[in-house]
Amino acid sequence: MIGIEVRASRDLKVLSAKLKEAGDRGLRREVLGGMRAGAKPLIAAARDAARDELPSHGGLNEWVASATFGVRTLLNANPRVRIVATKKGKHHDLKAIDEGRLRHPTFGRPPWVVQPITPHVVTDAMEREVDAVREVLAGAIDDYLRRLT
Repeated sequence: MIGIEVRASRDLKVLSAKLKEAGDRGLRREVLGGMRAGAKPLIAAARDAARDELPSHGGLNEWVASATFGVRTLLNANPRVRIVATKKGKHHDLKAIDEGRLRHPTFGRPPWVVQPITPHVVTDAMEREVDAVREVLAGAIDDYLRRLT
């Protein structure tokens, strides 16, 4: 599993506290949905980077790009958005791949080798988009705060 986490701004902590105080579950669900939607560009950036920058021989780039990406949101005392990716099969480890280590079988050699590849392709791509996502989330947070007051 690989992932990236966008920590809360002060405004998101204020919004979380006000939502708890108001007890409006519908608006809380709407805020969480907005947080998930705002983070979707990070997933697209990760998939694009995997396709463009990882080795295409043997289909590794497509294998990583087709991983299951999910957005996890928390709206509590420490609100945050987390993007995680998981993938099973083919004996690859997404975390090791993102750290720059590709373990794979070879013909005519010891059963497995570790091949160095470009590290942090997926997480760096998401990091480059984080500021834009924070901007979108900040606008949405301001809107929700206005609605609560």
